[in-house]
Amino acid sequence: ETCGKCFSWNSHLTYHIRTQHS
Repeated sequence: ETCGKCFSWNSHLTYHIRTQHS
C-alpha cells in the first residue's frame, strides 16, 4: 500500500539527499 503523499515525501527526501550529496 503506497499513498501518493508517502511517495511524494520519498521523492522529496531523495531530492534533498541528492542535493546535499552533490
